[in-house]
Amino acid sequence: EFDEEEEMELQQHIDSLPQLDDHNFDELIERFEVVLVAFGAPWCPWSQRLEPVWLKTFQRIEEDEELSGGQAMVAKVDCTQPDAQRLCQRQHIHAFPTIRVFRHSLAHAHENYLGDRDSDAFIDFLKESLPHKRPHAGNGLKKEKVAGQVVEAGMTNQAEGCRLQGTL
Repeated sequence: EFDEEEEMELQQHIDSLPQLDDHNFDELIERFEVVLVAFGAPWCPWSQRLEPVWLKTFQRIEEDEELSGGQAMVAKVDCTQPDAQRLCQRQHIHAFPTIRVFRHSLAHAHENYLGDRDSDAFIDFLKESLPHKRPHAGNGLKKEKVAGQVVEAGMTNQAEGCRLQGTL
């Protein structure tokens, strides 16, 4: 939990935290190597609980040399805003908050973030998701868990494609 002083400090960053909608979504995603986007609603208690954690993560990204400068970003979408409702429909958002991972500056490809939801977990995940942290592992994909979320070390940003795996 956050104390009052930390909450007040975090609120200073709220205006600079990217707020996405139909008009600026693609543009922001294309500027960064890895973006975590929280789709939420102000009336949702779980979205409210995520807000200070999200602000803290944003602040830490701005202060971290490894993550800043076009490498990583967090942003949010208020699905109740008229300019964002179509975006949330297009992204098939059915629960709040939904956190999506967009990699390699691709606005049309994503995965759901299912890891821990605290600032340390988000920062660890972003750092391990940067391309220079994931050397190509040959034919096989090396997987490891970072903050409860799987990071695939064999992924490269050379090409895009579909990969299916699982059991039936």
